[in-house]
Formats: sequence, structure tokens, C-alpha cells
Amino acid sequence: MTDVELSAMATPLVELDIAQAQTENVKSVIEYGQLDADAVRIVLRLRQYGYEAYLVGGCVRDLLLQRTPKDFDIATNARPRQIRALFRNCRLIGRRFRLVHVFSRQGRIFEVSTFRADPGTSQESGDLLIRRDNVFGSAQEDVCRRDFTINGLFFDPQAACIIDFVDGYSDLKKGLLRTIGDPEIRMREDPVRILRAVRFVCKLGFEIEPPTYAAMKAAVGDLPKCSSSRLVEEMFRLLRGGIAKPALQMLMALGALELLFPPLWRFLNEATEEERETFFACVSALDTWLADGKNCSDAVILACLMMVVANPFQLEQQEENMQKLQGFLRELKRDICLPKRVAEGCRNLLLVQRFLAGQRKYKGGLHRFREYVFFEEAMLVFEVWNVATGQFSEELRVWKEGREPALKASAKRPKRRKPSAELSPENGLAAPDGVQDSGFMA
Repeated sequence: MTDVELSAMATPLVELDIAQAQTENVKSVIEYGQLDADAVRIVLRLRQYGYEAYLVGGCVRDLLLQRTPKDFDIATNARPRQIRALFRNCRLIGRRFRLVHVFSRQGRIFEVSTFRADPGTSQESGDLLIRRDNVFGSAQEDVCRRDFTINGLFFDPQAACIIDFVDGYSDLKKGLLRTIGDPEIRMREDPVRILRAVRFVCKLGFEIEPPTYAAMKAAVGDLPKCSSSRLVEEMFRLLRGGIAKPALQMLMALGALELLFPPLWRFLNEATEEERETFFACVSALDTWLADGKNCSDAVILACLMMVVANPFQLEQQEENMQKLQGFLRELKRDICLPKRVAEGCRNLLLVQRFLAGQRKYKGGLHRFREYVFFEEAMLVFEVWNVATGQFSEELRVWKEGREPALKASAKRPKRRKPSAELSPENGLAAPDGVQDSGFMA
């Protein structure tokens, strides 16, 4: 559907009738320019073949809050295989929650899910955890299966109206996060909702309804029942959203950080006041950088969290700090299935900080070091540390000018020495890609 066809579908400004669950005559305005033409095209194609289809969830919430949605999700009564039959460029994904990814011509992904109904979870032994959620139902049943009222709004782009079964629009106006249905059941069905609630509250500046907060706290002990990959994915989604500081503080208050990042929780409990202040200063600096809409890898995020835990600039404690870091990463890989690429990337980013600070010389000089595969990411970590502590301002300025900082006198060493402990094979993590152990440091 072209932009002309989209604009012809209705007037440029659309009045939204808030129906069904609203007791007052509420109206809002959405500009059609805010809608994604490809998402609307998917909705209309489904309807062309006799199916119900709506824009749903976060995109509707963000549009009503005058925010730019990151993605547009679609819900329909068409089954996954029926959806796949209508779109050539798509694929079925998921086991616990079967849905379809439809690809646009530009390669963008649109998530199309089938309306769900109550899966009839067994309550034996008090276990409400949903392990399969592929019982299909109606639009109203689907809303009742969702997590929070602000995510339970459907938008019909053809009729230009909001369908609200759960009073979600009212909660949006109040700035209130509230579960759909019994909060205790919702949290125990899927404890990952605890992390989602933290993300929405910190991102939107909303308040949590007291019963919902109480249910979150009560369900924290169920987090280990969830898939480790889902927990890690949702945790890093929290940290990369520009809200890491308030999110970590809230997770600590809930008692969830102990289960999600055990060594980090231990460090924060045992750290001095100065160490805690420096840690949260690093997290705030990272948040400021990410708040501008920028993005970075999970390895960078983890490295920024680890800067205080394993300070790479303390040469007199270098071996002790590296052992601490490696123990931390081993524990994360074992307990929460942290991906190996994230652990190794974090370690390598911290190792090269000494080159950026002028404490070590990179063999081959500045030109070769700038070709290092992680150079830009290492610079970001270095800049976060500078913003948080005020250290190495001169070195940072020199690097940004395209020059190489002078090697500090304390960094000069005899040519003959034992191989660097942190790069030895027995430590279990290799040197940075493309760099041999014998030539990494001079």
C-alpha cells in the first residue's frame, strides 16, 4: 500500500473512539504519518482474506503517549500456518508461544501472533507457570491473556478506533502500571513479567499499582523456573534501554538481582560506599549515552558494569582483579547461561583499557591498535569511565584527536618477562580476535 493509498483510507488526523471498557467519552488523536505503512498493509491483507487483525500492544501504547514505536506488532484470529500461507517472505518461530515473523522488502520484521485463550494451566502443587501458550481464542480472550492493561489496547487502522477491553487507556492517562486480572496469578504464570514491569516503570515514569508490586515481590523466587535465555535477553534489554541505574536499583529492592546477576548482587552488598557510588556513576554515564537513541553490544554493557568490580587501571592489583573478573564471568556462564561471546567480549574490552590509558604499549603502534576489532567499543567503555570518574581526560582527548597518548613511566617494563597471566590458555578465555598472545602487549 502506497502513502497515497494510506492517506486515502482516512483523514490525516484520526479521532479514536475509546469503546467497550471506557465509561467516559474519551477521544485522542493519532496522525497517520505515525503508522507504519508495511504494518498497515499486513493488517489489510489479513482482512482481505476474512480474518480479524489489529495493531496491538506496545506500538499502540507508544502512539497514545506520543512516542515513536520501535516496532509494530499485529494480532489476528488467523492461525500461524494460515498466516504463512498469505505471506511469502515469513517464517514460523517459537515453541512456548508460536507466532509468525513477516519480513518487509526492506528486511524489517513484523511480529504477527494469533489470538490466545487461557491455556488451562495445571495448578497442582501451586505451579502456575505457563510452559505452552498455543491455545487459540478470540480478541477479548487474547487481551485477558496479556500482562499489563497499558499493553492490552488494540488499534484498528481501517476503522481508526481503539478497542479497549481492560481500561488500559485510563491507566495510560493516570501513569499507572496494573496487571490484567489477578496480579499474583499473572506474575506466577510468567515471572519474566517482573522484568517487563521494571522496564515499563523506569522507561515511562509510571507508578506500579500496590497489589501488582506485592505480586512481583512474591514471585521473585520463581524466576529460576524461567528459561535462562529469556532471562538474559530481558535483562540486557533492560540495561541497554537507557534506564539501567533505576532498573538495577529496583531489582535490588525486589530481591531479584540476587537471582539474575548473583556476583553483581554480592559485590554491591559488600562494596564500600565509594565503590557503589563509582559503580552507579558508570551506569548513569552509560544510560546517558544510550538515551540518545544509540546502541551498543551486550559485551560493552557488561564491561561498563564490571569496570569497578575488576578495575583494569589498578596495576598493583592487576592479577587479583583479573581473577575476580574471570570468576565473575565463569559464574555467570554457569548459573545464568551468559553467552560465551558476551563473556569473552567483556573480558577483552577490559584488557585493552590499559592501552587507552597509556599504561601499556600496543605492539605495532597506534595504527595497528586502531584496526583492533573492538577498538570503537573499547573507546566507549573508556569514555564511560572518564565521565564517571574524571580520570584519563587527557588520554581520551588525545585518542579523539587521532593521536597516541604518551606511555606512562610506570608502565615501562623490561623486555624479558613472563607471559601475561590473563592471556594464558589455562584461564579459559582467548586473546582478542586476530591477536597472538606473544604480540598482544609490548
